Amino acid sequence: MAGLLDVLEPEQRLILSLRELESYSYEELAEVLKCGVNTVKSRLSRAREALKEAYIRRYGNIPDTEIVQNSGENT
Repeated sequence: MAGLLDVLEPEQRLILSLRELESYSYEELAEVLKCGVNTVKSRLSRAREALKEAYIRRYGNIPDTEIVQNSGENT
């Protein structure tokens, strides 16, 4: 089964990977991608939204963070 990132456009995978996995700053991303910081922010927003939509298509919903955090407290 393909991973969720596999359904994203290559540019979306790249920008999410560099930001979230490699901890690039907005400025570093702008330099690498040869664009402005505002463009980086827009592209990241679109990539995150695409990832969210892919998750919803595959799993049906996104868990409430509070429910997930408290799910192991009373076990």
